[in-house]
Amino acid sequence: MLDNESLIQNINLEGFEIVQGQMFKNERRPMMTMYKNEVSFTREAHRDLNNCAAIQMLIHVENKIVIIMPSTSTDENAIAWDRQLKDTSASKFFCPCLTNRLYALWDWNTKYKYKTDGRIVYCDKKVMILFDFNDAKPYDGLALAKENA
Repeated sequence: MLDNESLIQNINLEGFEIVQGQMFKNERRPMMTMYKNEVSFTREAHRDLNNCAAIQMLIHVENKIVIIMPSTSTDENAIAWDRQLKDTSASKFFCPCLTNRLYALWDWNTKYKYKTDGRIVYCDKKVMILFDFNDAKPYDGLALAKENA
């Protein structure tokens, strides 16, 4: 049996660096999740678009990129956002015509949902959030899917 003295070792801390605490802060980023019949955005996406009442969505099918930007609620292509965020951490929009088309075009497995982080971009001095689905991760429920979907 080992005694305590044989477990304790003197080590040299030369070359080690202190890890800054700020590296462990959970910075909430905007995220978009695409399901077979709906899309959702985290509350952070709403916040990053200045809590706008409506958004407009642009999709570049070939590049697998989705952009959302603030819109007036009277715009014919506006997606009303404020009603979706009452007491939830994410807003969901039922849109099977859109999602079924994208799943087929992007050759995705319909038993998974796909998540990706967004990043703020600007065009003509307008704030937008870009979601690159080339980097999307497939999820089976809450777990990252093992199959490369």
